[in-house]
Order: sequence, then C-alpha cells, then structure tokens
Amino acid sequence: MGRLEGKVALITGGASGLGAQMGRRFTEEGATVIVNDLRASDAEAMAAELGGDSMGVGFDVSDSAAVQAGFKAVAERFERLDILVNNAGIGVDAPAEERAERAQKTFQQIAEMKAGDPVETFIDVTMYMPDDRWRRMLAVHLDGTFYCTREALKVMAPQMSGSIISMGSIMGTAGGAGSPHYCAAKAGILGFTRAVAREVVARG
Repeated sequence: MGRLEGKVALITGGASGLGAQMGRRFTEEGATVIVNDLRASDAEAMAAELGGDSMGVGFDVSDSAAVQAGFKAVAERFERLDILVNNAGIGVDAPAEERAERAQKTFQQIAEMKAGDPVETFIDVTMYMPDDRWRRMLAVHLDGTFYCTREALKVMAPQMSGSIISMGSIMGTAGGAGSPHYCAAKAGILGFTRAVAREVVARG
C-alpha cells in the first residue's frame, strides 16, 4: 500500500471494466486518479466512487482537439501528471449476427481441418471490411494512444519524470483471424511505445 502516494494518474477508458479496476487499485495505492471516458457523466461517476481529489473528464481519445482540451483541464487543476494509462479501446465492432456467423464458420473450419477434409469454410473478414470499421478501430486504439501520449509528454517533460502505460494484446504479436484491424492497431501500439521509450528515456 502507498506505492503511488502523491502521484497523479490519468486512465483513459477508466469508467468501467479494466480501467475502473485500475482506478480503484491506483487509489488504494495512494494516487489521485483522473478518470477519462467517452461520456463525461460516466467518468465523473467513477471519480466520485474513487473519492478524494479524483476528477472525471470526458473526451473521445480519437479526437485530437478533444484530447488537447481534456489534458489542458487536467494540467490546470493538478499542474502535474505522473502516470498515463492508455487503456481506452474497442474490441467488438461487428453486429451480433455477424459475430455469431463468424464463430460458426470458425468452428466449421476447425472441424474440416481436424477431419482432414478439404477446407471449404472461410472467414473472409478482411476481404469485406468497410473503411469506416477499419478507421474507427485504428482511431480509438492507435490514434488515441498517440494523442494522449503526446499531451502527457508536454506535462511530464518539464518534470523530468513520468510513466506511460499503453495496453497491448497478444493479438498484436500473434495475430488473430477475423480481427485484422484490432491486430494492426495493437501491433502499432507496440511499435509506437518502443519508439517513444527510446525518445524520452533521457528525461526519466
């Protein structure tokens, strides 16, 4: 306990799921947590649950101007930022019927392979993926990680200290049939994170 005493941490996508659990844990360890989420009301409700000086701030991480405004509000209130967790993301972006059909095809394809039969069932997500689904996935995960990291560094650089945690996935290294956009986004985050680490290590 107390490992984050006095630290100010911003968690994107922090109003629910893994982000909310991180917020609770960070608070237990003594941090002041800024909860970001797409809806300001959700972010504020989670901040209220965490208590203390926690702050809720609503913005879409894929909107550069909105991210800048959100970080400006944080900097004006706290005058520092010690931790950024790039957690905001989307995974499921297809209608339920399409997901069910994809799962059925996957099981059928596996059955054909196990039986040693010629494969006649194909997933074919990439072939028919519309531009808007591709762009939205990359915008939330990859653009969002870049926009938030860029603004966090502007606050952290004068401090000569800070930690930025970006959520990756095994899908970004091993890949996964049926999720080319998610895999590409997570792989991009891994490369981006390595590059930024080398760039800012001299600042602590």
